[in-house]
Amino acid sequence: METVVQSPALAPMHWVSNHVREWLTQCADFRRWEREKLLLQDPPAESLAEHRKLARYMISTTRLMLAVISDPEFSDRSLRESVEGVLAQLEDSWEMLHNPMPHEEAEAILSRAFPG
Repeated sequence: METVVQSPALAPMHWVSNHVREWLTQCADFRRWEREKLLLQDPPAESLAEHRKLARYMISTTRLMLAVISDPEFSDRSLRESVEGVLAQLEDSWEMLHNPMPHEEAEAILSRAFPG
């Protein structure tokens, strides 16, 4: 039986791909926790503080991974698109939880969108 020898140049790309996929799983777990503990409840200040700390780390690490896989030589474009999507979700939830729109502004938008 002949063994196929992979080019050593591809080994780092496979390593990165595997670790990025694992990171995406960690992000999904974080987002599930975020939904259950913060979005579907009125979270206590301690939970928001914990989220602030964790989300900052999740966002910065996801940005780092995106920078690595955005190299033109990196062949898995669908993986890059997945990371871009997860980063957008993480940033959106950060904004929603830590920089919420003032109630008056939200009411004004709703009044303009749904007059009467």
